[in-house]
Amino acid sequence: MTDPFINKISEYIKKEELLERNDKVVLGVSGGADSVALLYAMNMLREQYDLSLLVVSVDHGLRKEAKEECEYVKSLCDKLSVPFVLKEFDVEKLSKECGKGTEETGRKVRYDSFAEEARVLGHGTKIAVAHNMNDLCETMLFHLFRGTGPKGLCSILPKRDNIIRPLLCVERKEIEEWLYKNNIKFYTDKTNLTDDYTRNMIRHNIIDYAVNNINPGAVSHMANTVSMLRELTDFVDLKVDDLYKKVCHKENDEIVVDAALLNEESSFVVCSLYKRCIDLTVPSNRDITIKHFEAIEKLTLGSESKELDLPYGIHVLYEAGKLKFKRSVFEEPVFEPVVFKEDEGIVKTEFGMTVKWHVEDRTKDFCVFKNEYTKCFDYDKILNRPILRTIKEGDRITINDMLQTKKLSDYFIDEKIPCSQRKKTLLIADGDNIVWVIGHRIGEAAKITDETKKILYVEVIKEDIHG
Repeated sequence: MTDPFINKISEYIKKEELLERNDKVVLGVSGGADSVALLYAMNMLREQYDLSLLVVSVDHGLRKEAKEECEYVKSLCDKLSVPFVLKEFDVEKLSKECGKGTEETGRKVRYDSFAEEARVLGHGTKIAVAHNMNDLCETMLFHLFRGTGPKGLCSILPKRDNIIRPLLCVERKEIEEWLYKNNIKFYTDKTNLTDDYTRNMIRHNIIDYAVNNINPGAVSHMANTVSMLRELTDFVDLKVDDLYKKVCHKENDEIVVDAALLNEESSFVVCSLYKRCIDLTVPSNRDITIKHFEAIEKLTLGSESKELDLPYGIHVLYEAGKLKFKRSVFEEPVFEPVVFKEDEGIVKTEFGMTVKWHVEDRTKDFCVFKNEYTKCFDYDKILNRPILRTIKEGDRITINDMLQTKKLSDYFIDEKIPCSQRKKTLLIADGDNIVWVIGHRIGEAAKITDETKKILYVEVIKEDIHG
């Protein structure tokens, strides 16, 4: 093959072992530059790998242009003799029903659609998506700004489970130049041109600035750094594998660490070992941060027994030179989320609170309530139907007028709210954005201003549940 662009992708596929002969592959194609290039690249490699391809397009029902884009993708598939499936959703309606943001809901329906078609094609089917090198760098910075370690800085992986990303080796500008050169039409989603989403802000205000004013090769240099970090984390994982076998063992439902044998190890390796113990105790624990590892290290200073409670019910005990990791056995309180489907309502909760709400137009004599359990919000700033629920993964709260956010789990830690109380703390949420931590603070995003026209009133009545 003489096309340098396709050769680059082909070499990357070989290096990362993304494809094997006779693979069945579901392609997510939207009509944008990246996904159209993915379709053409995989089609040009189809004979080499003897691939069976299927294209899935998803219309989220959010943009009127989407139907035209999906029709264009179908025309490309007809031209290339690739089977095509269209999935249609009302994402705005779905997001309100489940109390999540449209972006999060849209991503879920896309990947659910890809997975559904992969199941139809049979075991071993791969899903190819069109993330490119710029996406890799934007995600790297996104994780860096939110707070992460080396693994988080590795950003988007070339493959995860059955999902592969063959375009991570090429920049967005390379993709568009190749499409223009080959007279291949593509569409541009206008929402990608705005700064409405955090990733768009990183793309337009940081990545573009770096490329235009600091170094034209900024994107490729960052991608090289990601590649080196992947090798570093792989090396550390091997080191931690050996260390775990040396200093850790299981006793019933506990992981026991001989802390005295860690004195010669670096703090980074020790924290990585603690992370391994936590991962084995409770998989999928995104709310564990450097603060928790520092707290674990402090336990081992001195000879007296000490203990620590971490998120997810993880209990850490230090005694007689041993660290013991165990998940506390207690029944998590279950609260069924309540969506404010109407502009007025009342709900009595099993947490000893009754919540009343109503929406009304602002009047001239309006004044903001100072009561701890009665709050007012700018209803027009709430993008989804408000929902009454407890904490879930991904929750963030807006902390200042600049609309900067903080993980809700970090807020709970900073406010010293006990682990046992966090799952019992009721919230008013707008998707992943927390409007009010009931009994604590409100988020700044939906705060009343002089421009507010519609007001959401929420009153919480605490009851004596023991009376």
